[in-house]
Amino acid sequence: MNPRALAVLAVVTVAVVVAAVVAVVRDPRAPTLVAEGEPAFPKLQGKVNDVTEITVVHRDQKVVIVRTDKGWAVPEKHGYPAQVEKVRELITGLEDLKLAEAKTTKADRYARLEVEEPTGTEASSVRVTLKAGAEVLVDTIVGKRKYDLSQSGVAGTYVRGPSDQQAWLGRGEVDPGRNTQSWLQRKLMDVKKDRVRSYTLVHGDGEKVVATRATAKDENFKVESLAEGQTMKSKGAADSVATTLAFLEFDDVKPAAAVKLPDQALVRAAFSTFDGLVVEAAIFEVDGDKWATFAARAGEAAPPPADEPKKDDKAKATPPARKDRVVPVAEEIKAIAETAAAWVYKLPEFAVKNLTTRNAAFLPDKKDS
Repeated sequence: MNPRALAVLAVVTVAVVVAAVVAVVRDPRAPTLVAEGEPAFPKLQGKVNDVTEITVVHRDQKVVIVRTDKGWAVPEKHGYPAQVEKVRELITGLEDLKLAEAKTTKADRYARLEVEEPTGTEASSVRVTLKAGAEVLVDTIVGKRKYDLSQSGVAGTYVRGPSDQQAWLGRGEVDPGRNTQSWLQRKLMDVKKDRVRSYTLVHGDGEKVVATRATAKDENFKVESLAEGQTMKSKGAADSVATTLAFLEFDDVKPAAAVKLPDQALVRAAFSTFDGLVVEAAIFEVDGDKWATFAARAGEAAPPPADEPKKDDKAKATPPARKDRVVPVAEEIKAIAETAAAWVYKLPEFAVKNLTTRNAAFLPDKKDS
């Protein structure tokens, strides 16, 4: 090839390269996920602590989680705390995700991987955006997980850039949730039945329900508020109410200042534990729904059972093994206060049913009497 031809070829080559670069810059379909084996989101690498905002879009739902000076919160729910662990898992999961296998580029097959446009009425996909201030670190569509049941291939999560044609299988697990509830710190408290010594339910019409146990070794509660001559329908009839505060979660939440509660509560409840915790709840009806407020205080701890080692002998006695960490009552009261003080909660149906129980619920059915 003569020098003139080489020069022409060089010019053409440069022109093609420049044209390709310009096309990539201008083409909104230019891939954002490009290299197999590389991190799926290079902008996020080393910047997990810089993330200040998470946005999750699924169908007609959009959830925004923001970092505030008090921690992660959900503005849609008036700044109620978000699940810190879920925030951490999502951000680190996206940072760790590696592109493992290139999948389809055909739009009609995206739904099989659940990486279709997430705003569709039947979409299974979720669009996730992570920002550090105004900088977008991640903007991706998260699809379904792939499980390697044979342990011979790759397990992970399908992803696709919103403007990309190429879908990928990423090595790693990402679960962005699909609604506001999945991001809220919904757990209110966890007071298990084996700690509960007694409970009292005072209804707005004056009816009072009282159930107690003499010791923590007693399996069942005895209803003290039944009329003379009345008997319980079964030994465990009053036990379910005592389980109400065990891993109690809410269905919805509002600031107390934003809800006008009636002067009269439907029920005021109090649960006392053997170690001196008292949890108080008040149930109100607002616009046809049942909402609750909570408070906690220190009460009187039950005296130790007669067969418990004396104080001088406790050092010699071998304490029973416990699976759960024991939280001091003072810390528990503080935690409940910090969670519940400024909020009202819409409770799940089972909790409302338990907290509004009347004495008649513990009596034998008429057909059985």
